[in-house]
Amino acid sequence: MGNLLTYLGFGKSVPPVLPVEKRSMGSIEFDNSWNGSWTSSSTTSAGELINPETALLHSAVYAAVNIISDTIALLPRKIMRKDKKGDYIDEAHPLFNFLETEPSPYYTWYSLMHAWLNNALRWGNGYIKIHRNGIGRVVRLQLLEHHECTPWFQKVSGQEELWYYVHGQMIPPRDILHITCLGNDGVIGKSPITLARESIGLGLAASRTMSNFYKSGLKSKAVFSTIENLTDESFDHLKTQIKSSITEDFFL
Repeated sequence: MGNLLTYLGFGKSVPPVLPVEKRSMGSIEFDNSWNGSWTSSSTTSAGELINPETALLHSAVYAAVNIISDTIALLPRKIMRKDKKGDYIDEAHPLFNFLETEPSPYYTWYSLMHAWLNNALRWGNGYIKIHRNGIGRVVRLQLLEHHECTPWFQKVSGQEELWYYVHGQMIPPRDILHITCLGNDGVIGKSPITLARESIGLGLAASRTMSNFYKSGLKSKAVFSTIENLTDESFDHLKTQIKSSITEDFFL
């Protein structure tokens, strides 16, 4: 909760906007620099197309994402203060009333936290944009899809700092809540779905194979062999004869 309060900026004056030296890079390069192979679709060795959307068809993936998101989204949001008398809820804190109401006209606290964690667990990164009033107090929170926000290092007054590229604008990190999964640099996360795509694809392929097997009435495919050399015309004729004498359900 302490980190959340720091990000929301309560109890601190609004820092001035410093001059920004933007790097010359187009929006396409922005997207490719961060959202490359770690969030793209990939066909696995088992022949299944796996990405953060299709992976939810695997019951184990769906259950894992839902249970983690649901559990954390249900955690209480209380601001605690500690003094000589012990711990107590700080109702005088500027963030108290905000946490007692809804974070936005579009979300409840539960739905916002659930979706935020859902994005992080599937895509590797979850983003929330903080909207403030004229004196820097938080008025609402906005969920951003993974493709709507891009972490980016740029020079501010001669020093390289982390900012966020959102809808064509550079947003300072104090106005973005960013949660990540595993990553190499501590800034951008990698999609667990993409990292585990082979095992997820194997599970979906096995499920599909068994579904076809049961659908066929537990009958296996037939194998026919001949010592004769067949022309294309002879092969097609033989295939037609076999199919006409065997029920369609025989084939998977």
